[in-house]
This record gives sequence, C-alpha cells and structure tokens, in this order.
Amino acid sequence: MTEILPLILAVEHDLKHFKSYMKFLPEETELLLFPGSTNIVYEPLGVVGIYGAWNYPVLTVLKPLIQCITTGNAAIIKPSEVSAATSSVISRFVTRYLDHDCYSVVEGGIDVAVALN
Repeated sequence: MTEILPLILAVEHDLKHFKSYMKFLPEETELLLFPGSTNIVYEPLGVVGIYGAWNYPVLTVLKPLIQCITTGNAAIIKPSEVSAATSSVISRFVTRYLDHDCYSVVEGGIDVAVALN
C-alpha cells in the first residue's frame, strides 16, 4: 500500500492534468511589441536521470518515471543496488513495456551511479 497506492494516485493526477501540461499560457505583451503576443510554452528537458533508493525502491523509481512520460522526457533509470531483486523486476518491466529509445535501466553499484553523472 505504501508504494503502489501513491503510484496509482500519481497516474490518476497526471492523466487528469495531462492537457494542461501542454497548454500555452498567455502572458501580457508590452505595447512596444504590438501586434505580437507572448506565451509560455513548456517543453521537455530531454533526458532525466532517475536514481532509486533502497527504501521504497518501486516508488522512488516509477513515480518520477510516470512524470517523465507525461511531460515528454526520456529517462535513464538507476535502481538501488541494495534492493537487487526489485531492480531486476524494474529492468524487465521497462525493457518489456517502454520504448527502448526513450527509457533505459542501468543496474549496478555506486560506481555506475557516479559514471552516470
């Protein structure tokens, strides 16, 4: 319950607000720039690094991954090496169900995490 329920709530929240993530936000334009207009346009950052923790290993990896997916970012996921079984399951999940060009899992110890920086 402490890991799965927050994931379900995160998915429901992102699905509810998905269109607002892509919406242009109009801003006031200076008179000097007439007849132009000003909008804030949110764009993906690119590749996001997600480092999981040993406590709550599913939540600390999949919740940020959900947000990466809904905001159009790619991700490199590094689950905790302390929870190796969970890391293996996450790796199989991402490999099987997500686009290999956008999301990948890197397993290993601290040396791998340092190399990703």
